[in-house]
Amino acid sequence: MIFRKKTKQQAGFSLCGLLLLTLSFSDLSTAATADDIQSIGESKTALAEGLIIQKIGLTQALAKALEQNPRLTQYPMYLRQYDLKKLIASRKPAWELSVAAENILGSGEFSDIDSAEISVMVQRLFESADKAEKRTQLVDSELQLEQQSYQSLKLEVLADTRRNYFQLQKLQLLEAWAKDNLEQQLAALKTVQRLAKAGAINQADKHKMRLQVEASQSLKKNIQAELSVQSMRLQGLWSGVDTSETELADGGQWRVELLAELPKAPSKADILSGLDSAPDYLVASAKSRVAQSAWQLSNSLQQLDFNVGVGLRRFQSSRDQALLFEFSIPLQQAQRAKADIKLSHSDWQIKQAEQAQLRWQLQQRLLLLRQSLLNDQAQMSRIKTQLLPEAQNYQSAAKLAYEAGQYTLLQWLDAQVEVADIKRQLIEIQGDYWNKWIELERLIGRSTAN
Repeated sequence: MIFRKKTKQQAGFSLCGLLLLTLSFSDLSTAATADDIQSIGESKTALAEGLIIQKIGLTQALAKALEQNPRLTQYPMYLRQYDLKKLIASRKPAWELSVAAENILGSGEFSDIDSAEISVMVQRLFESADKAEKRTQLVDSELQLEQQSYQSLKLEVLADTRRNYFQLQKLQLLEAWAKDNLEQQLAALKTVQRLAKAGAINQADKHKMRLQVEASQSLKKNIQAELSVQSMRLQGLWSGVDTSETELADGGQWRVELLAELPKAPSKADILSGLDSAPDYLVASAKSRVAQSAWQLSNSLQQLDFNVGVGLRRFQSSRDQALLFEFSIPLQQAQRAKADIKLSHSDWQIKQAEQAQLRWQLQQRLLLLRQSLLNDQAQMSRIKTQLLPEAQNYQSAAKLAYEAGQYTLLQWLDAQVEVADIKRQLIEIQGDYWNKWIELERLIGRSTAN
Protein backbone atom coordinates (compact mmCIF):
# COMPACT_ATOMS: atom_id res chain seq x y z
CA MET A 1 0.00 0.00 0.00
CA ILE A 2 1.25 3.55 -0.68
CA PHE A 3 -1.00 5.39 1.71
CA ARG A 4 0.48 8.16 3.77
CA LYS A 5 0.76 7.92 7.49
CA LYS A 6 -2.56 9.01 8.96
CA THR A 7 -2.69 12.13 11.04
CA LYS A 8 -5.23 12.60 13.82
CA GLN A 9 -7.51 14.46 11.45
CA GLN A 10 -7.22 11.76 8.80
CA ALA A 11 -7.95 9.15 11.43
CA GLY A 12 -11.17 10.98 12.13
CA PHE A 13 -12.05 10.76 8.47
CA SER A 14 -11.27 7.05 8.55
CA LEU A 15 -13.97 6.48 11.12
CA CYS A 16 -16.49 7.36 8.47
CA GLY A 17 -15.39 4.35 6.45
CA LEU A 18 -15.97 1.86 9.24
CA LEU A 19 -18.93 -0.48 9.31
CA LEU A 20 -20.24 -0.09 5.78
CA LEU A 21 -22.30 -3.23 6.35
CA THR A 22 -25.20 -2.64 4.05
CA LEU A 23 -23.98 -5.06 1.38
CA SER A 24 -23.17 -7.90 3.74
CA PHE A 25 -26.45 -7.75 5.61
CA SER A 26 -28.80 -6.60 2.85
CA ASP A 27 -30.68 -9.90 2.94
CA LEU A 28 -31.16 -9.73 6.72
CA SER A 29 -31.87 -6.01 7.11
CA THR A 30 -34.99 -5.07 9.02
CA ALA A 31 -36.12 -1.84 10.65
CA ALA A 32 -34.73 -1.10 14.12
CA THR A 33 -36.80 0.38 16.86
CA ALA A 34 -37.34 4.14 16.86
CA ASP A 35 -35.74 4.48 20.30
CA ASP A 36 -32.50 2.88 19.13
CA ILE A 37 -32.10 5.17 16.10
CA GLN A 38 -33.34 8.29 17.92
CA SER A 39 -30.29 8.27 20.21
CA ILE A 40 -27.91 8.41 17.26
CA GLY A 41 -28.90 11.92 16.27
CA GLU A 42 -31.44 14.05 14.55
CA SER A 43 -32.75 13.45 11.07
CA LYS A 44 -30.58 14.17 8.04
CA THR A 45 -32.38 17.39 7.29
CA ALA A 46 -32.16 18.90 10.77
CA LEU A 47 -28.96 20.81 10.05
CA ALA A 48 -30.42 22.27 6.92
CA GLU A 49 -33.58 23.64 8.54
CA GLY A 50 -33.81 27.40 8.06
CA LEU A 51 -30.65 27.43 5.94
CA ILE A 52 -30.83 29.32 2.65
CA ILE A 53 -28.52 27.75 0.05
CA GLN A 54 -27.55 29.83 -2.96
CA LYS A 55 -25.61 28.38 -5.88
CA ILE A 56 -22.83 30.30 -7.53
CA GLY A 57 -20.64 29.48 -10.52
CA LEU A 58 -16.96 30.21 -10.93
CA THR A 59 -17.53 32.89 -13.58
CA GLN A 60 -20.07 34.66 -11.38
CA ALA A 61 -17.77 34.55 -8.35
CA LEU A 62 -14.87 35.98 -10.35
CA ALA A 63 -17.06 38.77 -11.74
CA LYS A 64 -18.27 39.70 -8.24
CA ALA A 65 -14.70 39.83 -6.95
CA LEU A 66 -13.54 42.07 -9.80
CA GLU A 67 -16.45 44.47 -9.40
CA GLN A 68 -16.76 44.66 -5.62
CA ASN A 69 -13.50 43.62 -3.99
CA PRO A 70 -12.51 46.45 -1.60
CA ARG A 71 -8.84 46.27 -2.53
CA LEU A 72 -9.67 46.78 -6.21
CA THR A 73 -12.31 49.48 -5.77
CA GLN A 74 -9.85 51.69 -3.87
CA TYR A 75 -7.04 51.37 -6.38
CA PRO A 76 -8.28 53.88 -9.05
CA MET A 77 -7.99 56.64 -6.45
CA TYR A 78 -4.24 56.03 -6.31
CA LEU A 79 -3.99 56.06 -10.10
CA ARG A 80 -5.73 59.44 -10.38
CA GLN A 81 -3.06 61.02 -8.20
CA TYR A 82 -0.51 60.57 -10.96
CA ASP A 83 -2.29 63.08 -13.20
CA LEU A 84 -1.53 65.75 -10.61
CA LYS A 85 2.00 64.44 -10.04
CA LYS A 86 2.69 64.63 -13.76
CA LEU A 87 1.32 68.18 -13.93
CA ILE A 88 3.53 69.26 -11.04
CA ALA A 89 6.62 67.55 -12.48
CA SER A 90 6.23 69.23 -15.88
CA ARG A 91 6.06 72.74 -14.43
CA LYS A 92 9.01 75.00 -15.08
CA PRO A 93 10.30 77.25 -12.29
CA ALA A 94 8.03 80.26 -11.75
CA TRP A 95 8.98 83.88 -12.21
CA GLU A 96 9.74 85.75 -8.99
CA LEU A 97 9.10 89.40 -8.22
CA SER A 98 11.41 91.17 -5.79
CA VAL A 99 11.39 94.72 -4.45
CA ALA A 100 14.33 96.25 -2.60
CA ALA A 101 14.65 99.67 -0.93
CA GLU A 102 18.08 100.96 0.13
CA ASN A 103 19.29 104.05 1.96
CA ILE A 104 16.07 104.79 3.82
CA LEU A 105 15.28 105.70 7.41
CA GLY A 106 18.91 106.14 8.30
CA SER A 107 20.65 109.18 9.72
CA GLY A 108 21.92 112.40 8.21
CA GLU A 109 21.23 112.69 4.55
CA PHE A 110 19.70 109.17 4.63
CA SER A 111 17.21 110.00 7.38
CA ASP A 112 14.21 110.17 5.06
CA ILE A 113 13.60 108.56 1.70
CA ASP A 114 15.05 111.37 -0.39
CA SER A 115 18.27 109.40 -0.91
CA ALA A 116 16.51 106.05 -1.29
CA GLU A 117 17.31 103.62 -4.10
CA ILE A 118 14.27 101.46 -4.94
CA SER A 119 14.71 98.38 -7.14
CA VAL A 120 12.00 96.27 -8.74
CA MET A 121 13.11 93.03 -10.39
CA VAL A 122 11.64 89.90 -11.94
CA GLN A 123 13.80 86.78 -12.11
CA ARG A 124 13.54 83.09 -12.85
CA LEU A 125 15.62 79.95 -12.69
CA PHE A 126 16.30 78.43 -16.11
CA GLU A 127 16.89 74.67 -16.01
CA SER A 128 19.16 72.88 -18.42
CA ALA A 129 19.35 69.26 -19.66
CA ASP A 130 15.53 68.94 -19.95
CA LYS A 131 15.07 68.41 -16.23
CA ALA A 132 11.30 68.98 -16.40
CA GLU A 133 10.98 66.34 -19.10
CA LYS A 134 13.01 63.88 -17.07
CA ARG A 135 10.85 64.52 -14.01
CA THR A 136 7.82 63.79 -16.15
CA GLN A 137 9.42 60.58 -17.40
CA LEU A 138 10.03 59.52 -13.80
CA VAL A 139 6.36 60.08 -12.95
CA ASP A 140 5.35 58.13 -16.07
CA SER A 141 7.55 55.24 -14.96
CA GLU A 142 6.01 55.33 -11.48
CA LEU A 143 2.55 55.34 -13.06
CA GLN A 144 3.43 52.29 -15.16
CA LEU A 145 4.62 50.55 -12.00
CA GLU A 146 1.37 51.44 -10.24
CA GLN A 147 -0.68 50.17 -13.18
CA GLN A 148 1.29 46.95 -13.34
CA SER A 149 0.87 46.50 -9.59
CA TYR A 150 -2.86 47.00 -10.09
CA GLN A 151 -2.94 44.29 -12.76
CA SER A 152 -0.97 42.01 -10.46
CA LEU A 153 -3.42 42.75 -7.63
CA LYS A 154 -6.36 41.88 -9.90
CA LEU A 155 -4.77 38.54 -10.69
CA GLU A 156 -4.14 37.92 -6.98
CA VAL A 157 -7.79 38.67 -6.15
CA LEU A 158 -8.92 36.31 -8.92
CA ALA A 159 -6.55 33.64 -7.62
CA ASP A 160 -7.86 34.08 -4.06
CA THR A 161 -11.41 33.78 -5.36
CA ARG A 162 -10.61 30.55 -7.18
CA ARG A 163 -8.75 29.12 -4.19
CA ASN A 164 -11.73 29.75 -1.94
CA TYR A 165 -14.14 28.52 -4.62
CA PHE A 166 -12.36 25.19 -5.02
CA GLN A 167 -11.87 24.85 -1.26
CA LEU A 168 -15.64 25.16 -0.95
CA GLN A 169 -16.01 22.56 -3.71
CA LYS A 170 -13.66 20.22 -1.83
CA LEU A 171 -15.71 20.60 1.36
CA GLN A 172 -18.91 19.91 -0.57
CA LEU A 173 -17.37 16.69 -1.91
CA LEU A 174 -16.30 15.72 1.61
CA GLU A 175 -19.79 16.52 2.88
CA ALA A 176 -21.33 14.22 0.26
CA TRP A 177 -18.73 11.57 1.11
CA ALA A 178 -19.50 11.83 4.84
CA LYS A 179 -23.25 11.75 4.26
CA ASP A 180 -22.96 8.65 2.08
CA ASN A 181 -20.88 6.86 4.72
CA LEU A 182 -23.29 7.89 7.46
CA GLU A 183 -26.32 6.64 5.55
CA GLN A 184 -24.68 3.26 5.05
CA GLN A 185 -23.68 3.10 8.70
CA LEU A 186 -27.18 3.94 9.89
CA ALA A 187 -28.59 1.18 7.69
CA ALA A 188 -25.90 -1.21 8.92
CA LEU A 189 -26.69 -0.28 12.53
CA LYS A 190 -30.25 -1.49 12.11
CA THR A 191 -28.96 -4.83 10.90
CA VAL A 192 -26.44 -5.14 13.72
CA GLN A 193 -29.08 -4.28 16.31
CA ARG A 194 -31.28 -6.95 14.82
CA LEU A 195 -28.47 -9.53 14.96
CA ALA A 196 -27.55 -8.50 18.51
CA LYS A 197 -31.16 -8.87 19.59
CA ALA A 198 -31.24 -12.34 18.04
CA GLY A 199 -27.99 -13.26 19.82
CA ALA A 200 -26.01 -13.68 16.59
CA ILE A 201 -23.35 -11.18 17.73
CA ASN A 202 -22.31 -9.84 21.11
CA GLN A 203 -23.44 -6.54 22.58
CA ALA A 204 -19.91 -5.08 22.39
CA ASP A 205 -20.06 -5.09 18.59
CA LYS A 206 -23.37 -3.23 18.73
CA HIS A 207 -21.99 -0.54 21.03
CA LYS A 208 -18.83 -0.21 18.91
CA MET A 209 -20.91 0.39 15.82
CA ARG A 210 -23.08 2.90 17.64
CA LEU A 211 -19.89 4.73 18.65
CA GLN A 212 -18.69 4.79 15.04
CA VAL A 213 -22.03 6.17 13.87
CA GLU A 214 -21.86 8.89 16.50
CA ALA A 215 -18.32 9.74 15.33
CA SER A 216 -19.49 9.91 11.72
CA GLN A 217 -22.41 12.11 12.73
CA SER A 218 -20.00 14.46 14.50
CA LEU A 219 -17.66 14.49 11.52
CA LYS A 220 -20.49 15.42 9.19
CA LYS A 221 -21.48 18.31 11.46
CA ASN A 222 -17.87 19.50 11.59
CA ILE A 223 -17.66 19.50 7.79
CA GLN A 224 -20.93 21.41 7.53
CA ALA A 225 -19.66 23.96 10.05
CA GLU A 226 -16.50 24.39 8.00
CA LEU A 227 -18.69 24.82 4.91
CA SER A 228 -20.35 27.77 6.60
CA VAL A 229 -16.98 29.33 7.43
CA GLN A 230 -15.66 28.77 3.92
CA SER A 231 -18.82 30.31 2.46
CA MET A 232 -18.10 33.46 4.47
CA ARG A 233 -14.48 33.48 3.27
CA LEU A 234 -15.63 33.33 -0.35
CA GLN A 235 -18.20 36.05 0.14
CA GLY A 236 -15.66 38.22 1.93
CA LEU A 237 -13.73 38.59 -1.32
CA TRP A 238 -16.45 40.85 -2.71
CA SER A 239 -18.26 42.12 0.37
CA GLY A 240 -15.39 43.35 2.54
CA VAL A 241 -14.99 42.95 6.28
CA ASP A 242 -18.46 44.19 7.24
CA THR A 243 -20.93 41.52 6.09
CA SER A 244 -23.93 42.93 7.97
CA GLU A 245 -25.50 44.23 4.76
CA THR A 246 -24.56 41.41 2.41
CA GLU A 247 -26.96 39.31 0.41
CA LEU A 248 -26.43 36.19 2.55
CA ALA A 249 -26.39 37.85 5.95
CA ASP A 250 -29.54 36.11 7.19
CA GLY A 251 -28.22 32.61 7.72
CA GLY A 252 -27.60 31.85 4.04
CA GLN A 253 -24.66 29.98 2.57
CA TRP A 254 -23.04 29.77 -0.84
CA ARG A 255 -22.69 26.46 -2.62
CA VAL A 256 -20.54 26.24 -5.72
CA GLU A 257 -21.19 24.44 -8.95
CA LEU A 258 -18.92 21.39 -9.02
CA LEU A 259 -16.27 21.25 -11.74
CA ALA A 260 -15.43 17.61 -12.17
CA GLU A 261 -12.94 18.01 -15.02
CA LEU A 262 -9.41 18.79 -13.89
CA PRO A 263 -7.27 20.84 -16.30
CA LYS A 264 -4.18 19.14 -17.62
CA ALA A 265 -0.74 20.37 -16.65
CA PRO A 266 0.66 22.74 -19.31
CA SER A 267 3.67 21.83 -21.40
CA LYS A 268 7.15 22.98 -20.48
CA ALA A 269 7.32 25.12 -23.62
CA ASP A 270 4.04 26.83 -22.72
CA ILE A 271 5.37 27.72 -19.28
CA LEU A 272 8.71 29.05 -20.53
CA SER A 273 7.02 31.16 -23.21
CA GLY A 274 5.05 33.01 -20.55
CA LEU A 275 7.96 34.03 -18.33
CA ASP A 276 8.45 37.48 -19.87
CA SER A 277 4.75 38.29 -19.42
CA ALA A 278 4.50 36.94 -15.86
CA PRO A 279 2.93 39.57 -13.55
CA ASP A 280 5.69 39.42 -10.93
CA TYR A 281 8.34 39.76 -13.65
CA LEU A 282 6.51 42.74 -15.18
CA VAL A 283 6.35 44.43 -11.78
CA ALA A 284 10.10 43.90 -11.34
CA SER A 285 10.67 45.28 -14.84
CA ALA A 286 8.57 48.36 -14.01
CA LYS A 287 10.61 48.91 -10.84
CA SER A 288 13.78 48.74 -12.92
CA ARG A 289 12.41 51.41 -15.29
CA VAL A 290 11.57 53.66 -12.34
CA ALA A 291 15.13 53.31 -11.05
CA GLN A 292 16.48 54.04 -14.54
CA SER A 293 14.37 57.19 -14.83
CA ALA A 294 15.54 58.32 -11.39
CA TRP A 295 19.14 57.78 -12.46
CA GLN A 296 18.61 59.80 -15.65
CA LEU A 297 17.06 62.63 -13.65
CA SER A 298 19.89 62.68 -11.13
CA ASN A 299 22.39 62.56 -14.00
CA SER A 300 20.90 65.76 -15.38
CA LEU A 301 21.57 67.54 -12.09
CA GLN A 302 25.22 67.95 -12.98
CA GLN A 303 24.23 70.25 -15.85
CA LEU A 304 24.40 73.85 -14.63
CA ASP A 305 21.21 75.82 -14.11
CA PHE A 306 21.29 79.62 -14.14
CA ASN A 307 19.21 82.36 -12.68
CA VAL A 308 18.35 85.45 -14.77
CA GLY A 309 16.67 88.61 -13.54
CA VAL A 310 15.83 92.05 -15.03
CA GLY A 311 14.41 95.13 -13.37
CA LEU A 312 14.54 98.86 -12.72
CA ARG A 313 16.23 100.96 -10.05
CA ARG A 314 15.03 104.41 -9.12
CA PHE A 315 17.34 106.92 -7.47
CA GLN A 316 15.06 109.05 -5.34
CA SER A 317 17.56 111.88 -4.88
CA SER A 318 18.06 112.55 -8.61
CA ARG A 319 14.79 111.14 -9.84
CA ASP A 320 16.80 109.02 -12.30
CA GLN A 321 16.22 105.39 -13.26
CA ALA A 322 18.51 102.57 -14.30
CA LEU A 323 18.07 99.15 -15.85
CA LEU A 324 19.14 96.19 -13.72
CA PHE A 325 20.35 92.83 -14.98
CA GLU A 326 21.21 89.86 -12.78
CA PHE A 327 22.81 86.56 -13.70
CA SER A 328 23.92 83.81 -11.31
CA ILE A 329 24.92 80.14 -11.42
CA PRO A 330 25.54 77.75 -8.53
CA LEU A 331 29.15 76.79 -7.94
CA GLN A 332 30.23 73.14 -7.75
CA GLN A 333 26.80 71.91 -8.89
CA ALA A 334 28.27 69.02 -10.88
CA GLN A 335 30.47 67.99 -7.95
CA ARG A 336 27.55 67.99 -5.54
CA ALA A 337 25.42 65.87 -7.93
CA LYS A 338 27.96 63.04 -8.22
CA ALA A 339 26.84 61.32 -5.02
CA ASP A 340 23.20 61.32 -6.11
CA ILE A 341 24.15 60.02 -9.54
CA LYS A 342 26.19 57.14 -8.13
CA LEU A 343 23.46 56.22 -5.65
CA SER A 344 20.67 56.21 -8.24
CA HIS A 345 22.82 54.31 -10.75
CA SER A 346 23.60 51.70 -8.11
CA ASP A 347 19.90 51.37 -7.33
CA TRP A 348 19.15 50.81 -11.02
CA GLN A 349 21.80 48.09 -11.24
CA ILE A 350 20.33 46.39 -8.16
CA LYS A 351 16.84 46.46 -9.69
CA GLN A 352 18.18 44.93 -12.92
CA ALA A 353 19.90 42.16 -10.97
CA GLU A 354 16.72 41.52 -8.95
CA GLN A 355 14.73 41.34 -12.19
CA ALA A 356 17.07 38.72 -13.66
CA GLN A 357 17.07 36.76 -10.39
CA LEU A 358 13.28 36.87 -10.20
CA ARG A 359 12.97 35.52 -13.73
CA TRP A 360 15.14 32.55 -12.84
CA GLN A 361 13.19 31.95 -9.61
CA LEU A 362 9.89 32.13 -11.50
CA GLN A 363 11.16 29.61 -14.03
CA GLN A 364 12.19 27.16 -11.31
CA ARG A 365 8.98 27.61 -9.36
CA LEU A 366 6.79 27.13 -12.44
CA LEU A 367 8.67 24.01 -13.50
CA LEU A 368 8.37 22.56 -9.98
CA LEU A 369 4.63 23.30 -9.95
CA ARG A 370 4.25 21.65 -13.35
CA GLN A 371 6.13 18.55 -12.19
CA SER A 372 4.01 18.42 -9.05
CA LEU A 373 0.87 18.60 -11.19
CA LEU A 374 2.15 15.73 -13.34
CA ASN A 375 2.85 13.70 -10.19
CA ASP A 376 -0.68 14.35 -8.92
CA GLN A 377 -2.13 13.36 -12.27
CA ALA A 378 -0.21 10.09 -12.18
CA GLN A 379 -1.23 9.42 -8.58
CA MET A 380 -4.92 10.09 -9.30
CA SER A 381 -4.71 7.82 -12.32
CA ARG A 382 -3.21 5.02 -10.21
CA ILE A 383 -5.92 5.45 -7.60
CA LYS A 384 -8.73 5.31 -10.15
CA THR A 385 -7.35 2.48 -12.27
CA GLN A 386 -5.45 0.35 -9.74
CA LEU A 387 -5.86 1.12 -6.05
CA LEU A 388 -9.60 1.77 -5.85
CA PRO A 389 -10.63 -1.27 -7.97
CA GLU A 390 -8.24 -3.49 -6.01
CA ALA A 391 -9.57 -2.17 -2.69
CA GLN A 392 -13.13 -2.77 -3.84
CA ASN A 393 -12.18 -6.31 -4.84
CA TYR A 394 -10.64 -6.77 -1.40
CA GLN A 395 -13.82 -5.45 0.18
CA SER A 396 -15.97 -7.91 -1.78
CA ALA A 397 -13.67 -10.82 -0.95
CA ALA A 398 -13.64 -9.84 2.74
CA LYS A 399 -17.44 -9.72 2.72
CA LEU A 400 -17.66 -13.25 1.31
CA ALA A 401 -15.05 -14.46 3.82
CA TYR A 402 -17.01 -12.90 6.69
CA GLU A 403 -20.24 -14.50 5.53
CA ALA A 404 -18.42 -17.84 5.35
CA GLY A 405 -17.13 -17.39 8.89
CA GLN A 406 -13.50 -17.08 7.81
CA TYR A 407 -13.15 -13.38 8.73
CA THR A 408 -14.09 -11.58 11.88
CA LEU A 409 -16.23 -8.47 11.89
CA LEU A 410 -13.20 -6.24 12.43
CA GLN A 411 -11.35 -7.81 9.50
CA TRP A 412 -14.27 -7.10 7.22
CA LEU A 413 -14.49 -3.57 8.55
CA ASP A 414 -10.80 -3.04 7.76
CA ALA A 415 -11.61 -3.61 4.10
CA GLN A 416 -14.32 -0.94 4.33
CA VAL A 417 -11.78 1.47 5.82
CA GLU A 418 -9.41 0.91 2.90
CA VAL A 419 -12.09 1.83 0.34
CA ALA A 420 -13.24 4.88 2.33
CA ASP A 421 -9.67 6.13 2.83
CA ILE A 422 -8.84 5.81 -0.86
CA LYS A 423 -11.94 7.79 -1.83
CA ARG A 424 -11.08 10.48 0.69
CA GLN A 425 -7.46 10.55 -0.49
CA LEU A 426 -8.66 11.12 -4.06
CA ILE A 427 -10.71 14.13 -2.93
CA GLU A 428 -7.71 15.55 -1.05
CA ILE A 429 -5.37 15.13 -4.04
CA GLN A 430 -7.89 16.80 -6.33
CA GLY A 431 -8.09 19.76 -3.93
CA ASP A 432 -4.30 20.07 -3.86
CA TYR A 433 -4.22 19.83 -7.65
CA TRP A 434 -6.60 22.77 -8.03
CA ASN A 435 -4.50 24.90 -5.66
CA LYS A 436 -1.29 24.17 -7.56
CA TRP A 437 -2.93 24.84 -10.90
CA ILE A 438 -4.35 28.17 -9.64
CA GLU A 439 -0.92 29.21 -8.35
CA LEU A 440 0.71 28.27 -11.65
CA GLU A 441 -1.79 30.37 -13.61
CA ARG A 442 -1.36 33.28 -11.20
CA LEU A 443 2.39 33.24 -11.73
CA ILE A 444 2.07 33.07 -15.51
CA GLY A 445 -0.76 35.61 -15.58
CA ARG A 446 -2.93 33.79 -18.08
CA SER A 447 -5.00 30.66 -18.45
CA THR A 448 -3.17 27.42 -19.17
CA ALA A 449 -6.22 25.16 -19.30
CA ASN A 450 -6.52 22.99 -22.37
